[in-house]
Amino acid sequence: MSEDLSRLEQELNDLRQRVEGLEEQIKTQANLLTVLKGTRVSGPDQFVGDRRTYPVRPSGEGTRKPVGRKQGKGSAFSEQALAGTWFNRLGVVAILLALAFFLKWSFDNNLVGNLGRVIIGIVLGLAFLGAGEYFQHRKFAVYGQGFTGGGIAILYLSVFAAFQLYHLVNQPTAFALMILITLAASLLALRYDALAIGILGIVGGFATPFLLSNGSSNLFALFTYAAILDVGVFLVSYFKKWYMFNYLTFLFTFLIFTFWYVSEYSKAQMWLALLYLTIYFVIYLGVSFVRNVRMGEQTKPLDLVLIFANAAVYFALSYGVLETYYRDFMGFFSALLGLVYILIGNFTYKVNSKDPNLSLTFLGVAAGFITLAIPLQLADYWISIAWTIEAVILLWISFRFESFKTRLTGISIMLVGLLYLLGQPFRISGKEVVLFFNNAALAYLAVILLMIVAVYIFGRSKLDSRDKRLYTGLQITANLMIVILITREINAYFLYLSWANGYRAGYSTDARDLTLSVAWGLYASLLTVGGFLRKLSTLRLFGLGFLVVVILKVFLFDLSKLDTPYRILSFVILGVILLAISWLYQRYKHLIVGEEAQDDIS
Repeated sequence: MSEDLSRLEQELNDLRQRVEGLEEQIKTQANLLTVLKGTRVSGPDQFVGDRRTYPVRPSGEGTRKPVGRKQGKGSAFSEQALAGTWFNRLGVVAILLALAFFLKWSFDNNLVGNLGRVIIGIVLGLAFLGAGEYFQHRKFAVYGQGFTGGGIAILYLSVFAAFQLYHLVNQPTAFALMILITLAASLLALRYDALAIGILGIVGGFATPFLLSNGSSNLFALFTYAAILDVGVFLVSYFKKWYMFNYLTFLFTFLIFTFWYVSEYSKAQMWLALLYLTIYFVIYLGVSFVRNVRMGEQTKPLDLVLIFANAAVYFALSYGVLETYYRDFMGFFSALLGLVYILIGNFTYKVNSKDPNLSLTFLGVAAGFITLAIPLQLADYWISIAWTIEAVILLWISFRFESFKTRLTGISIMLVGLLYLLGQPFRISGKEVVLFFNNAALAYLAVILLMIVAVYIFGRSKLDSRDKRLYTGLQITANLMIVILITREINAYFLYLSWANGYRAGYSTDARDLTLSVAWGLYASLLTVGGFLRKLSTLRLFGLGFLVVVILKVFLFDLSKLDTPYRILSFVILGVILLAISWLYQRYKHLIVGEEAQDDIS
């Protein structure tokens, strides 16, 4: 504490001296201008005692731009960056190369002993660190960072030479020294707020296992070492949001695991590998949002990329580790990950509700894992049902969090489920003769019921223009699914009757076509009447449109294809339906006009 106070006092004294110097310069320049010009500066004079004060020129007026460099913040190719930064970095690199050449030259000519070479490297590395600290205190931060980075690199090189070239220390000792150097680099990076030093330290840290490798395979030591480095990364991320630092360590960690998995993985190592994978996953999950929770910061795109990358890489590698032996349970594993992300999304929303994008991102990842779990664990119609359930849940969440993107995700998943359902075969067996009481029809009914729940969620929520379009499309799609169910059920039923009757030519074809016309006409009438009673224009108009389709079918298909008895029945039923609808419009047309007027007003 006393050292900090003394340093602060020294800085205040420096500032006071600088201000006094500036005042003297201004006073001298003002007097010099008066003597040289013999005139006063334009504007009224102001006197305070014997001192004359001249008007101050507005900021930026008449100022000259310095020659040779851009105004404002220097670019990476400016003169200042070239001479002040890159020359510094290249100078450090030159000294590093000189040290490497010295070690080789002294080794070839036996000028200095092995121990002496290592000691020279360590002393030089520590001297560079001291120089970096000195220049940092002298306010030459960029210049000092070059020395600090060079010192870290020299120390890495010295320990590597002591172990690999000269065999002065054993592997555990060299490993411990490398860890200390990496820790020092991370702490200095935080102290100097220097990302470059942190990157240098972490690159050296992850290179250590390869630099000090003796050819043997030690899974526990390798993965534990990587986990220690990643814990350090998490601690750094607690204080600094360095995206490059986080992404490099993430890349190095999972590259090490991937190389090991490709070359050495076996069943005996499965659970240990999964344990370390999970540790890495949890660490980088924390890295991705620790500052958002601790500091209340807003989520940025690079934060979201790390969240998605961590989830995808962890699941992919875990799937590779487990799939061969636990294929039947991979859906549960994916669903478990989805549950974890749901809990994290809920937690982040409670802690930092001002940043809903973060919690919605976690919920989106959860939705992805649950969506993936369904085809991994289920089969046939259950996949469509589960996807539709997930879609309804997402729609409910989207209105609660007021997230249109989540709403679109839910609608998209629902459409995928519907397409999958439509692609499934629709058959009726001998045990499922009763209409709509077979596996296929029950699956359709379950999906349609869930879609009606989704329509209800929309209807009870406050909708903008985009939501209204989705609402209308959802209602139309639900009704189309009902029409498809009716059509496929009738076709499957008559196909079963034809099979049971030995596929006799022409058997049940006319009856099937007539049944379709009647069923379609009745459903169109039901929609129209329901639209009248509930004052739902979308329902009523869909019913009328579908009724036009029925009319076209009867006049264009039934008239030419059906036998006379079926043709007569088809036209009679259609005529009754059309007359009933026409009377309904004539009798209650004032309701329609009133509704349309109300729609126009709204």
